[in-house]
Amino acid sequence: RLVGLIIAAPVADRLKTLDLSSETDIPPESVLRLARGLGALTDLYLPDDFDGETQFYRSLVQARPAIVRLNLGFDNTLDNEDLRIICHGLHLEHLELPWAENLTDVAIDVILESPCAQTLRSVDVSYAPQFSSEDVLRLVRGCPELTTLEWENSPEDPLDRDVDGPNVDAVDAILMSRGGRASWGVKTYL
Repeated sequence: RLVGLIIAAPVADRLKTLDLSSETDIPPESVLRLARGLGALTDLYLPDDFDGETQFYRSLVQARPAIVRLNLGFDNTLDNEDLRIICHGLHLEHLELPWAENLTDVAIDVILESPCAQTLRSVDVSYAPQFSSEDVLRLVRGCPELTTLEWENSPEDPLDRDVDGPNVDAVDAILMSRGGRASWGVKTYL
């Protein structure tokens, strides 16, 4: 019922951002109804612990191809194929993948082989130990518009300054050369 009220609201045609993050408990079907019904929607923040499954992402890309900012929610259950659908179907400028445990290091290649590699301006890969500092460096090198990186590791999977230091320094140098700032989200917990 709430979805219907939102879509019928006078401002629905002007609503650009839909933030369902945090403790929101909304089924994927309702998210799709909102995506279809909000004609100006460009920024979507999915709920934490969201489980959309592959068909959801296919439908989302078809329903709202104008999305340029996508926050997949903390601890989203998407996998590499779901990310492929997203990155090939949307021309994202901002992508947030915090704590996406079902992704593997192949996810970096998925992004780099997609149209999003040319449009991404910011990425959040926090709490993703499957992405090594070398993977993150490849991501930054392969996305020429990327100027903002959020990359925070956990105490369970710290970066090793002796091994990762040169990669972190290279990431920061690239970001700063593009007018961005150092990857301030990097915390090594040594």
